[in-house]
Amino acid sequence: MTQPLFLSPQDWRQYYRYTSGSPESRLLRIKKSRRFTAKEIRLHFPRSPAEDQEDLTLTIFEPHLPGRAPTILVNPIFRGQRIAKIFARYFARKGFNAVVLHHDPVAYDFRKNFDQIELYLKKAVIKNLKALDWIAQHEKTESAKIGTFGISFGAIIGSVVAAIDTRPRCHVIALAGAPVAHIIARTRNRTIRKLMRHESRRKAKSPRNLALDILRHIKTEPLLFAKYVKSENVAMYISLFDRIVRPVYARRLWKALGKPRAFFVPFGHYTSILAFPFARRMAYRFFREKFAA
Repeated sequence: MTQPLFLSPQDWRQYYRYTSGSPESRLLRIKKSRRFTAKEIRLHFPRSPAEDQEDLTLTIFEPHLPGRAPTILVNPIFRGQRIAKIFARYFARKGFNAVVLHHDPVAYDFRKNFDQIELYLKKAVIKNLKALDWIAQHEKTESAKIGTFGISFGAIIGSVVAAIDTRPRCHVIALAGAPVAHIIARTRNRTIRKLMRHESRRKAKSPRNLALDILRHIKTEPLLFAKYVKSENVAMYISLFDRIVRPVYARRLWKALGKPRAFFVPFGHYTSILAFPFARRMAYRFFREKFAA
């Protein structure tokens, strides 16, 4: 049975609740460069028996500077941290702490319904909230200067977190869109497309009807949260020829967020890597402007 949509912020705070507390930290690896130190750690948070949450893995880039510094939580693309770390290293070279959150790969089970998609999205949001707990308490963090940066899947999750958590002051949302169900049903991502073709044949449904079916199970939907996000605290990066997150959905999220500052580039989802030098500078200048304010 499909659950009702959120009626108020209190509803979603209850939905994304988790056991708070100081985590146990384990250092997995450390590497020092001339301008920053990169550390990978695993955090084990206290949790109740009913919580279906895994340990958190973070890669932290800390500049070699005394005292506290602004900190950016970086949410990666679907199935990888490589691109996220490119941006995190850049932020660290500019004097920011950057924390890359690792997401587990999707283990899709055809025996289950689309609730498993919502469960994955919900877990990703809670991981963000826990990562922000750790960031806010970290000795290197300037607590009044926390921001988020997300790419693709990470940006979709980041747009939801922007409404739920008030600790980050500003957010950069890159290559994201909404509604999630329509992105999943129409994306050209090979892995997701293969899963959806299988589901379409199995359920004898068209892509449009499949999207409507998914829509009934999704509660972690950026369009439900957008009105609670201050548009002046958001900058978006939109690819005009994106076939993974189609431009129509990127524009829909942009409008729902109140048409915040946006940068439109003539690339696709993957070829937008050519504009990464510009995107890094854009994100850094936006964060610097908001933190200065």
